[in-house]
Amino acid sequence: LDQALTKAQENNTKFAVMFIDLDHFKKINDGLGHAMGDKLLQKFAQRIVSNLDSSTIMARWGGDEFTLLMPELNSEKDAIRISEQILDIINLPFDIEGNKLYIRLSIGIAIYPQDGIDEETLVKNADAVLYQIKTQGRNSYKFYNPMINSKTSGLLKLENLLYQALEENQLFLAYHPQININTCQISGMEVLLRWQHPERGMISPCEFIPLAEETGLIVPIGQWVLETACTQHQAWQNSGFPPFRIAVNLSPRQFQEGNLPHLVETVLHNTNLSPDCLELEITENIIIENIDLVYQYLCNLSDLGVHIALDDFGTGYSSLGYLKKFPFHSIKIDKSFVRDLHPHNSQDKAIVAAVIALSQGFNIKAIAEGVETVEQMQLLKELQCYEMQGYLFSRPLNVLDATKFLEANCQSIKLPEKLVS
Repeated sequence: LDQALTKAQENNTKFAVMFIDLDHFKKINDGLGHAMGDKLLQKFAQRIVSNLDSSTIMARWGGDEFTLLMPELNSEKDAIRISEQILDIINLPFDIEGNKLYIRLSIGIAIYPQDGIDEETLVKNADAVLYQIKTQGRNSYKFYNPMINSKTSGLLKLENLLYQALEENQLFLAYHPQININTCQISGMEVLLRWQHPERGMISPCEFIPLAEETGLIVPIGQWVLETACTQHQAWQNSGFPPFRIAVNLSPRQFQEGNLPHLVETVLHNTNLSPDCLELEITENIIIENIDLVYQYLCNLSDLGVHIALDDFGTGYSSLGYLKKFPFHSIKIDKSFVRDLHPHNSQDKAIVAAVIALSQGFNIKAIAEGVETVEQMQLLKELQCYEMQGYLFSRPLNVLDATKFLEANCQSIKLPEKLVS
């Protein structure tokens, strides 16, 4: 890099620094072992180097991160050509000891002189754009632009604040009631993670949860959520409230840690909560990342007596095979379908009816999310969906207000008159 910089300064030419990061490489290390991971890195490097021209230099930066130096760059098109070539090269699987392994990668690119006139700045900016790609979807390449540093700096600040939030008890749970309109009873409470920063106020989950996933902080946060939810539910039961299910969302990273069933069993034991009172919600993207592992874990959890819910059904890679194979106890109808549900919207009504029919066919419960109007409730009832949650019943409540809600509705919840048969 030092030599390329000197040459470019003397000849008034350009060169590119490219950072390459293998996406989700940790899964291979965790699932198949570090020896297999090392062999994959070697095969990957050999394949890339054998397809590069002699002037391009490749080095391993550390872990699963590599760098490329293109010292002879006529235009950005040369960097685009190399990036697309690399992405094409790794589309073919790697055959290692009888295992066919597929990998994807992200590439961040900085160009001299517009993106930096010294080594440190070029490396920092190539790394910054790589970080941005990883937070926006991965498996692509991107050039540096000046806006990235401010965004990356903001993310790093938020990341540091999130560490503090966990240590200083700034996180709390909100509880969103689920109602059975046939029995007029509270059938469950979904727990939702919230962050109240002492200076910045409420920080949106859409802002900090993806960051927690990316950094791995979601693992200790997820454990805290599970422990807090189960402890609170047991406290409510000890206060005399009838049992219901407390629903906790799981993240993809929690499945990668390798101890999820043991963690859940330990938390249930420590809080003395019956497994039948706990429902764990997963989304379809968790399943497709590692079908076999997720299937094994969900079977283990179901064997414990825990209920399993498929969240946001119909919004992702919906497959009837999931419902047939996996031990789901309920399907959650996404609020995007419920939002526009009315007698004249035949499409959303057909989708909701189909999901309800599926749930009945598989003998599992359907829960409609995002119910906000009496009309939506009436239509859902006509379609034979009786479990619902949404702002019409209640907004998500802090623990004090949730307790008051239970006190006011533990015997029977008053429904709008239009729904009373």
